[in-house]
Amino acid sequence: MRLDRTALLQVFGLSCLAIAAALGAVEEFAGWLGAGSIDAGALAEIEDLRNRAAAAFAIGKTINAAISVAKEVTVSGGVGLAGMAVSPGQVLDPIDDLIEQFATAMLLVAMAAQLVDVLLPIGIAWGLGPVLAAAAFVLAGAILLRQTGLAGAARGLLRFGRVLLALAVLLRFGIPLASLATDLVAAEFLDSRFAAAQEGIGSLAEQADVVAETAREVRLEPHDEGLIGRLVDRMSGGLAELGAALALLRANFDQTFQDVVTLLVVFLLETLLLPLLFLWLGWRLFRGIVASARERRSG
Repeated sequence: MRLDRTALLQVFGLSCLAIAAALGAVEEFAGWLGAGSIDAGALAEIEDLRNRAAAAFAIGKTINAAISVAKEVTVSGGVGLAGMAVSPGQVLDPIDDLIEQFATAMLLVAMAAQLVDVLLPIGIAWGLGPVLAAAAFVLAGAILLRQTGLAGAARGLLRFGRVLLALAVLLRFGIPLASLATDLVAAEFLDSRFAAAQEGIGSLAEQADVVAETAREVRLEPHDEGLIGRLVDRMSGGLAELGAALALLRANFDQTFQDVVTLLVVFLLETLLLPLLFLWLGWRLFRGIVASARERRSG
């Protein structure tokens, strides 16, 4: 078997790249070029996303707890509300269900962000190390096979090597850059909507606390008949306050629904849709560069 000079140079270069990647020299070079700042920014963005999701989850569970207290109150004939007699559960059930689903979604978002926070350092460490080394060795082997006349095996090995190379680039640069690009888009278009919706959910939490506190004041212990007689006047005022607080919650339900949907959409964009879009764009760019280099070689 006799290799032409171009093939020898390619095999030699890929072998050197594989050894350098395996020894960590390529990663050190990437750090010297500023990859560390990209990594730090991506990790900070993921941590911020996780913290915001955790805070939203905590608010949701606080609202659920306050509503549970109010729903435990049983008032004979219901509470006067806009000319009707309703029980607290009739007013609070839709809000309770909505917030419970919202809290569950926020827990999933926080878990997803935590998973990325754990996996990203692994991808950073492996992208320009073992994966790039394996890709370089496979590509070198494909060139050697092609020189021996085994074109079919060489093509299969070449495709596999390109996949490994793309994976190395994705792990090392694609995910961090996609995270930073998502942060830029969010800062420009989503953060203001997120802040307004979060403020609305915070106001709902305050209203739920008012309902819960009022419910505690009007709750009666059924075994203490003497207490009932002494608190009739106090209950009358408390029931009126409870009815007003429930009316406010019901009146704001549409806005609450809109705020919840806004927060869910923002988190969906930041955790899934925008990162996948930027990863896809990066993949298309990488394929375009590879295809252009291949055309120049063949030309």
